[in-house]
Amino acid sequence: MAKVRMKTTLAGPGRAASPGQIIDVPADEARALVGGGYAEAVTEAGESQAVIETADDKRPAGAEQAVAPKGKRAKGAAAGK
Repeated sequence: MAKVRMKTTLAGPGRAASPGQIIDVPADEARALVGGGYAEAVTEAGESQAVIETADDKRPAGAEQAVAPKGKRAKGAAAGK
């Protein structure tokens, strides 16, 4: 089991948690919640850990990837105006 502090509301069969609430969850569920940005890990002392590194994360620390927004472009954007 691992402790996480919820950033969002969690609701499911037999369980509910509000933002800011600290709950115990299985380790694999904790990794999924933290990895998805829904929670942050909590140490034994009750302090939050902002980042948990996992073997699945192969990006270098601090690397972010920009994604272009989808949709229509503004008039004149294609012509470089």
